[in-house]
Amino acid sequence: AFGAQTTEALIETLGHPNGWHRDTAQRLLLENLDQDNIPLLEESSRLAESPQARALSLHLLHAADALTVSHLLGVLSDESTAIREQGLRLAREVGTQDATLHSAIIGCANDPEANVRFACALVLGDRGGSTSETLTALTSILKRDINDPWIQSVVLSALGESAAAFSEQLLQEELAGELGWIGFMEGLGRIVALSESPESVAGVTARILGDDPSEVDGWRLAGLKGVLDGVRTNTKDPT
Repeated sequence: AFGAQTTEALIETLGHPNGWHRDTAQRLLLENLDQDNIPLLEESSRLAESPQARALSLHLLHAADALTVSHLLGVLSDESTAIREQGLRLAREVGTQDATLHSAIIGCANDPEANVRFACALVLGDRGGSTSETLTALTSILKRDINDPWIQSVVLSALGESAAAFSEQLLQEELAGELGWIGFMEGLGRIVALSESPESVAGVTARILGDDPSEVDGWRLAGLKGVLDGVRTNTKDPT
C-alpha cells in the first residue's frame, strides 16, 4: 500500500511510468512535508533519471518553501527541455527579483525550444518593467515565433505600460516576410493608442509609416488600423 511506503520509496515513485502512481506519491509527500525530506527531494531534483521525477521534486521543494534561487539557476540551464520549462514556471510562481536569476530568465529568450521561449515570455510579462534587456528579450522571442498566435498574445500582454518603448525597439528593423506581423502589429497599435500619451501615439504612428509613407506593406496598414481603432475607443483621451 502507498501509505505504508517510506519517504525514500515515495520519492522514487515520482519517476514511475504510470501517471497515477506519480500523482499518488506526490500527494502523499505533499500531505506529509517535513524538513527532513528536503535533502532527499533536492537529490531527486538533481539526479533522478526521469524528468517527471525531477520536476515533481522541484514542485515539492517549492511547496515546502525550500526552493532557492540556486535551485532555479541550475534548472534553467538543464539539458532537459521539460525541466527548463518547469524552472521558468516555478520562477514565475516564486516571483523573486534576484538579479542573477533575472539574467538567467532573460537568457531563456534564446532557448532552442519554443515551449521554453513561451514560458520565458510569460515570466517576463509577470515581472514587468521596461528595461532595455527585457524588451530586447521579448523582441527576440517574437521575431523567432511571430507566426505563433500564442506567442503574439503573451508578448502583447507582457508589454504593460511599455508598448511605445517596445514599438520603438521593434521598428528599428524591417518586419516584412512573415504573415504573423499583420495580426501582431494591429494588436500593438491598438495597445499603444489605448495606453500611451498622444505624443507617444504620434511617434509610434510615424515609425509605422516609415520613411516612405507610400509603402503599403501589410503590417504597416495593420499597425495603422490598430492605432485608429484604439484612438476611437480610448475613453481616457478621445481624439
